[in-house]
Amino acid sequence: MSKSFHVADVVTATTGTLLTNSMDGLYEVISHMVGFDAMTHELPTLFDVVAPEIFKQHPQLEAIEVPKFEDPAIDVPIFTDGLVMRFGEYFELEPISTPVERVSFGEAVFRAKERRANR
Repeated sequence: MSKSFHVADVVTATTGTLLTNSMDGLYEVISHMVGFDAMTHELPTLFDVVAPEIFKQHPQLEAIEVPKFEDPAIDVPIFTDGLVMRFGEYFELEPISTPVERVSFGEAVFRAKERRANR
């Protein structure tokens, strides 16, 4: 079942860069896409699962590059306003059709160490 989400929450889910004042929207996007309530330790792994599916549904979002913000309190709202002007305020997302496995805390720690080692 399709559900509508704010562009900032959707782009946060594809980039891992927080573009909103609250994590609630991000959790809603991720949880809707995977079909279960995501937990904090699962987010990095679920970004890798969710982003390709969002790009499949909305390929225009793949070109977005989030800059490094000098003053996030000022720069993030300006960037987000630009996203709204360019793409519209809301995106409809369909959940991922294949089952997504949950990630244990131990597995999440292991994957985080691997990511750091491969930077």
